[in-house]
Amino acid sequence: MICNTCIVSSDCKSGPREILAPETDFKLQIKKPEITLYGVLLPVFDGKLKRADEPLTKEEKIWIETLVELLKKDNQCGKFKLNMLKRIDEFSIENVVKQWEKYYIILNK
Repeated sequence: MICNTCIVSSDCKSGPREILAPETDFKLQIKKPEITLYGVLLPVFDGKLKRADEPLTKEEKIWIETLVELLKKDNQCGKFKLNMLKRIDEFSIENVVKQWEKYYIILNK
């Protein structure tokens, strides 16, 4: 996000969903592309090593199709960029310090 580029991430179990789709259930694991306010979440690969001559998995095909569509539709990435500036600010040092201060006060009451 800080590089002002379109974000595409696997919907792995820790991190991407909380950053790209904070309003959704972090336990959710998708099977198809999910366009969020801040980028695109895609299904996780199966993690198996394959030879180059083996057929693509369903997840790999989804990734390819989604990336090709994003490259064709430059305006889609432009929509993300506007939202990303707001999201980046939520992770600024000032905002994070404020959150930690709140937790510190709560824990020390």
